[in-house]
Amino acid sequence: PSESGGVRVADIVFVLDVTGSMSDEIASVRTNMASFVNTLAASSIDYRIGFVRFWDTVEVMNDGNLYSNYSQIMATINSFTAGGGGDGPENPLEAMVEATRMNFRPGAHRVQIMLTDANAHESDWATPWTVATTIAQLQATGSLVYPVFNTGSSAQLLQYVPIAQATNPDGDYYHIYNNFNGIITSIQESIALTYIVRYRTTNGVLDGTERQVRVAVDVFGDLQQATGSYIPGSAPVILRTEETIAL
Repeated sequence: PSESGGVRVADIVFVLDVTGSMSDEIASVRTNMASFVNTLAASSIDYRIGFVRFWDTVEVMNDGNLYSNYSQIMATINSFTAGGGGDGPENPLEAMVEATRMNFRPGAHRVQIMLTDANAHESDWATPWTVATTIAQLQATGSLVYPVFNTGSSAQLLQYVPIAQATNPDGDYYHIYNNFNGIITSIQESIALTYIVRYRTTNGVLDGTERQVRVAVDVFGDLQQATGSYIPGSAPVILRTEETIAL
């Protein structure tokens, strides 16, 4: 349990709109991102930070690897500028989906902070993703998502509030100009209520024999079990995404 000395581990991805429409907000956003990281660094959370930026297209930065070095994180934040790509709608839905595919650490809580001032492309020429299918992908990957957007826009409220409500414990979302350090408290509370159960075999021989695994967890008399199997040394099973199949 976290309260008994366990480590709170969180991999956090900033999903950032860098289009021209963000010119008025980008300085404030950089300040708030830096404040968030400084507060995070002073917390008990073992964190890593990744970045995905988007226009009508999406760019996963650093080949999907997350930063652990504070100076690198701050240098990346300070490098962000706004320009190009139109003024909305933008492509945050696909950007959030791409953020679920980062190189996360095993057992880490997966957190996204999505920042934009525009409504999203949805099932159009720019992206096949809808709010509903994006939510399904976020839930399937255990992603906690905190949207930061123009809360004065009814179009944005209709798209981003359901994502917040479906993916983070309190359905929290923030206005694009506002400080969002409150997310850290939400992350801490969420992690504190979560246990990570790991299995390690006592037989490390890659003998090609199927292994059956049963994990049993007993919490205050409530017993739950999960079962699975694997073949050590076998080739991985490749599951193609819808986008790959389409290509």
